[in-house]
Amino acid sequence: MRTVYTEIEINAPAEKVWSILTDFANQPAWNPIIRVIKGTPRIGGRLFVLFKFTGIGTVPMPVKVLVFEHNRELTWIGRAIFPGILDGRHSFIIEPLGPSKIKFVHLESFSGIALRFAVKLLDSQLKQNYESMNAALKAIAEKT
Repeated sequence: MRTVYTEIEINAPAEKVWSILTDFANQPAWNPIIRVIKGTPRIGGRLFVLFKFTGIGTVPMPVKVLVFEHNRELTWIGRAIFPGILDGRHSFIIEPLGPSKIKFVHLESFSGIALRFAVKLLDSQLKQNYESMNAALKAIAEKT
């Protein structure tokens, strides 16, 4: 297993950050990596996500929601081709640090037989892309 982990502190209440994160229709307006996200987020539900990663390209990904905890966590799993080839468990976690401050944890854990071929790409490109999304979320959430 390999995990790409990022985090950022955001000076905004958890409810505001959650609202921005789960407003799928407006993702393309602020999010540099999620260009499309369709579906209803609920545990066991299916979403379609179109990622556009700098240095990687466009990646369409059907995902299954594993965790949907209001104002706290959205986690899904996406699979390349079929389970066990390259699976990614992608999480957005909001940890309150006070009434108007949170820590946003954005991570993805990968597993599967193709992982050894993807390690260099994960380490060099994916983390930078996730950090750019985190910075964009911070900027929009901290606007008055």
